[in-house]
Amino acid sequence: MEQIERIKYMEQLFDKACSVVYNQNTEKAYVTDIQPVIKELSDYYSNGLWLSDYTADEHGKLPVNLKRGVLSQDGLYNLLNDNDMLLKEICCETKVHKMKKVKITAVRQARYDDLIEKYENPIKHACDVTEGQVWIANGWQKPEGFCDSAWESISHFVMTLAHGGENFYDGWMKNPKSAMISCNDGFRPVSFLIETLNEDAD
Repeated sequence: MEQIERIKYMEQLFDKACSVVYNQNTEKAYVTDIQPVIKELSDYYSNGLWLSDYTADEHGKLPVNLKRGVLSQDGLYNLLNDNDMLLKEICCETKVHKMKKVKITAVRQARYDDLIEKYENPIKHACDVTEGQVWIANGWQKPEGFCDSAWESISHFVMTLAHGGENFYDGWMKNPKSAMISCNDGFRPVSFLIETLNEDAD
């Protein structure tokens, strides 16, 4: 995606997320439904693309009339943090709405040996996940022993499913109460199938 088109797209996501996170009358369902959008924004902020776009803006390389609130120095950072605070508030109110348990299955692990050889320093236990491994998330709690980095990638989807959200991206998954999300390891990414269970969280 070209830089200008990327910024326009991220700006749309930013506006959509802000309209939910900063609306005092927002219902919990809308907060959970917006989490895939938050995930895209979070990835954009952390993977270097936001910094590249921000730097281009600082050097006057972007069109003057380009709408780019997403590139404001604190705007996106504050949105992500405020969203986390809102999620914590929702989790504290789950006595009214019982969360569900969520099943997480490692269904596939890729491995790019050419990239590993060319770019990665040798490390022990780079990934201990095995295909077919299963974890059960008790609501939005990270399962014991689950990879912290992978949890960062999938937690927004787990939270949404645990709170009854479904049908990501308007019919993406055959099972609307599921998602297929990969971790952020560029050398050996794992694809996780995330499914809502018909069992209340403890």
